[in-house]
Amino acid sequence: EIRMGEAAGPVLGEVFSRNFVPGTSVTVFHDDSLWLAEPEGWVEIEFDTPFEYRAGTHLLIEVVHDTAQPGFFTWHWETGEPRGLLGYGPDAEKGYLCTDIPHLLLECSQAGLEACTFGRIKASF
Repeated sequence: EIRMGEAAGPVLGEVFSRNFVPGTSVTVFHDDSLWLAEPEGWVEIEFDTPFEYRAGTHLLIEVVHDTAQPGFFTWHWETGEPRGLLGYGPDAEKGYLCTDIPHLLLECSQAGLEACTFGRIKASF
């Protein structure tokens, strides 16, 4: 499951539910049977529900996976600030802060925007 919404600020806290601005969390993808076993290159996931990013806000992306799967493994980049939050299990209420976050490529099909990584999006502000 992937949820997207507006973050309450530029730095995350340890409690998952307090990081989303109330009413902004949207489940954009859900598939209990998706299995990503050692993919080559970028994995493309088409959202079930469109998400509209409001310019100037802090985008929060939450990836939830079943604990039966080994994890959500991607290349990461170091942010220098606690911008990542890891928890154990889909029902975890709290996690531990980390300063590295996964490389994600967000492709915008509307507004004629160029596809780019989340890091590049953040660096442009």
